[in-house]
Amino acid sequence: HLRGVLDRRLLAELARPEEATQRGPIGLSLGLAALDSAAFRKLDSLVAPEVRARSVIGLPAAAVLADPAGFRAAREMLADRGWRLALDAADPAVLALLPPRRCGVALVRLRFDHSLPVRGLPPSLPPASVVLTGVDRAVALGWGLDMGIRLFEGRLLRG
Repeated sequence: HLRGVLDRRLLAELARPEEATQRGPIGLSLGLAALDSAAFRKLDSLVAPEVRARSVIGLPAAAVLADPAGFRAAREMLADRGWRLALDAADPAVLALLPPRRCGVALVRLRFDHSLPVRGLPPSLPPASVVLTGVDRAVALGWGLDMGIRLFEGRLLRG
């Protein structure tokens, strides 16, 4: 229930017409239900196709495991509308259960934490397919760049 409330508030904030049409690419993590909401449809209608093509919507791995059919429908809808889809993996180990290629997902959103540099990226995960989130400090950005990652989200990047 909390996830739904947070998703609706986030989407309402992002879908304000005066800002949505001026905003550049966005990175979001949403639950499956949010993608079938009026708030998401409104945001989708306001975001230009070229911005959608550079934006990333992450779906939590737990949602994919809980509702595979809902995930497939969401994946198709997002592709039809021109959004890039990512699998939100809180821990790289979850990728053993949900290999991105088998899921039909080109990107994986990984949250930076201090154990990630020690563990590194799984060998099956090419750096070009990673969106490193939680980039709030230079150490996260530096590690990601050293690993070959080129897509980042976090407070450090918002200036």
